[in-house]
Amino acid sequence: MGFFERYVRVLPRWPLLGGQAGERETLRFWIERAARRYSERPALQAGERRMTFRDWNARANQYARWARTLPLTRGDVVALQSHDWIECFCAFTGFAKIGVGTLLLDPSRPMSSIIDIVATAKPRAAIVDAGLLKDAVAAFAEREWTAPVYTLGKADCAGAPRAPQLDLLLRGFSKCDIPPDARVRLTGAEIALVDIGLEQTSRTRGRDQSRILKTARELGRTADLRRHDRLLILSQQPCSAALMTVAFANLAKGGACVAVDYATIAEDLNSLSKHECSLMAVDGEALAAVCAIRRDARLFNGMRTIFAADLSSEAEADWRVRHPATPLIGLR
Repeated sequence: MGFFERYVRVLPRWPLLGGQAGERETLRFWIERAARRYSERPALQAGERRMTFRDWNARANQYARWARTLPLTRGDVVALQSHDWIECFCAFTGFAKIGVGTLLLDPSRPMSSIIDIVATAKPRAAIVDAGLLKDAVAAFAEREWTAPVYTLGKADCAGAPRAPQLDLLLRGFSKCDIPPDARVRLTGAEIALVDIGLEQTSRTRGRDQSRILKTARELGRTADLRRHDRLLILSQQPCSAALMTVAFANLAKGGACVAVDYATIAEDLNSLSKHECSLMAVDGEALAAVCAIRRDARLFNGMRTIFAADLSSEAEADWRVRHPATPLIGLR
């Protein structure tokens, strides 16, 4: 083995690889490394929309560049309420690159709950689907919240308030790379996601970058994540912090993530089987609904691991009895 071969083998272990010490402990480093390694491979899928690793990183960079035009600082939070799982994931990873956290608002939550959440988390800006804009603005106004609101899609419903159309604004940042002089040097403690407890809506739970990366490493080892895995994400709220973390862990290993509309599980089990996924991430409610469908073993037999968030101890025990051959990993 010559000097060059030995040099290349040793280089990845150097602490300064990819920038200053500690940069490898950020989501940005992991995202961009995956984008380089698996550039043209499929990464995200929801319905008919698909996105490669390269496109995912490019879209995340657009969000990051746009966010840097706002009066935001590291540790600030942007609220996000959307049915579009791919846009939610791209926004979360883009904001995380510059140290801005994402507050994930479940569109199915009662408006009274949304009002309490916004009042507690105090986001500096909000992004909502066009169809949700009217109710969202009313909820924010309830607590005299004055931060700017941006809409995904064109709000053409009668009586909807005016708001900047975010997807048009993002097109202005077609140069997707974040230049070196614009980099925000992050630490592993920077917040990435703000999750809301299911019962205690008055309290927020922050999920920082170091916690997400630690979980990604643990899942990579204990769940045996592989480069060609396809992760099926099935939940009434697929944008929860726990499921987002599993999705990121799978992407970091080079796997793809497929988000499926929660309503389809009650219509046709074959709509899930056709995705040919080897991993599944669900919440307790979705898992119970899938298990209630007859012939559900056909779906689970092909699964190497099930990741379950917010699963009761009774539901977990019932699962292990009915499907002893498929490992179940609880998410917190």
